[in-house]
Amino acid sequence: MVTLRNLDNELVRMSSSSEDETLNPGGAASDAKNAMLNLLNSKSRSGYILQYANFMKWKKLHGVESFSEEVLLDYFKELAKTKQPSTLWAVYSMLKATLGPKKNIHIAKYSNLKAFIKQKSRGYISQKSRMFTASEVETFLKEAPDHIYLAVKVALIFGINGSCRIIEMINFRVTDIKKHSDQLLLVNVMASQSKQARSFMILNKDVEIVEKYLALRPKNMKTDRFFIRYNLGKCRHQVIGKNNIQKYPKKIAEYLKLPNPEKYTGHCFRKTALKLSNTSDLIEFRKKIEQPALTQAPGVTVKVERAANDMPFDFIDVKVPPQPSQPLLRTPPSVVVRDRKQA
Repeated sequence: MVTLRNLDNELVRMSSSSEDETLNPGGAASDAKNAMLNLLNSKSRSGYILQYANFMKWKKLHGVESFSEEVLLDYFKELAKTKQPSTLWAVYSMLKATLGPKKNIHIAKYSNLKAFIKQKSRGYISQKSRMFTASEVETFLKEAPDHIYLAVKVALIFGINGSCRIIEMINFRVTDIKKHSDQLLLVNVMASQSKQARSFMILNKDVEIVEKYLALRPKNMKTDRFFIRYNLGKCRHQVIGKNNIQKYPKKIAEYLKLPNPEKYTGHCFRKTALKLSNTSDLIEFRKKIEQPALTQAPGVTVKVERAANDMPFDFIDVKVPPQPSQPLLRTPPSVVVRDRKQA
């Protein structure tokens, strides 16, 4: 199996191999192929190249030269033994996007291949992430001990208030969080899949949780990444990666003793935010806005409109005064590490 570390070398090797190339190397044809491959999303391009490399390696292992429909069918039949139908469709899409420009092979015309994947998809129900209720979110934030779950609480606050994707959460920087009062933080979200930057607010008691986490940040951190490792009341000199943040919903479900905690995946925070925006729980959130948090920050105004589909709540335009905001990092609060049984 080709790993991401040697993807580039593998691609160069295969691209330079004369037996693998069906188009004349160099010249306008080669430039056209490269241009078409460059149209792929930069974030997912490595995945496309990996699937292409895996298929080419499978062909070489089985001594196959052809790109016929029968060959593709054999390949997908082998994949179907261990892969879900959703994965088969993803691999099909990636090969369709790469075999076209690199080999001038258009598998969209392979009707039998499509029919095979459709047949495998019949009766298949994809497992979607479960979501938290508003009461479950409040219970965890109030009752879970900070010396164990502080970083998880902060991730939950960001994920719910900002309807954040995992990639957005790991990309947060300390400078993205601005304090405008003791009860109001404004968080800027870098452009990601939506191609547009946005902002969201953290209010009231949630501000205290975020500030407590930030105050424990080591002064000599070499990175400005916001989410850093936290353990037993101390922040460590290590960032929290994608895989760990994806496990946070499961940890919350385990603490709340919810059934099937493994079904709370990395999509849980965003799905929960979107769910709450379309239920009566939004009333409680509106009450949050009506509390003094905003009025205590002079010059801050909120333009309330119906948000876009990928935003969790009604407000979408937050205007802040031009004067400098208060510094976010303050003297670390005292943290008492207690045994959970004694707490």
